[in-house]
Amino acid sequence: MWAHQEVNSLPNGWQKLLPSSNHLRGICILSLSENRWVPQRAAQSLSESRDRAVTAKLEGKMRRYLEKVRQNVSAGTEKKLFNSLPVAYHEPLKMAIAWARRRNQVPANHMGEDIFYIMCIRFLVPC
Repeated sequence: MWAHQEVNSLPNGWQKLLPSSNHLRGICILSLSENRWVPQRAAQSLSESRDRAVTAKLEGKMRRYLEKVRQNVSAGTEKKLFNSLPVAYHEPLKMAIAWARRRNQVPANHMGEDIFYIMCIRFLVPC
């Protein structure tokens, strides 16, 4: 059975309790930021399953999210990444964008703000 069929077969009201795909994207980006952008470690820390297939699927999803961030940074369209992403995950996404800029060696439009933000995170100074 497909995932959307399983969700549709839930009793009324239960669908609202499940996280949206945008929440999952945010959770994955947060986990990646906490695990130094290593998808394997991030997937293992997030997955409560001992099933390798589940962890591998989550890892693949994280790799695709990181690749999407890198593509948007290269194209200069990183603002699109914030579309429909819950506000709680905007800071980890900003960190992912900074990570992608370093990897892609793409200069930031507001590099001073990014450096300030990275310094705040690195030294745990409230911004």
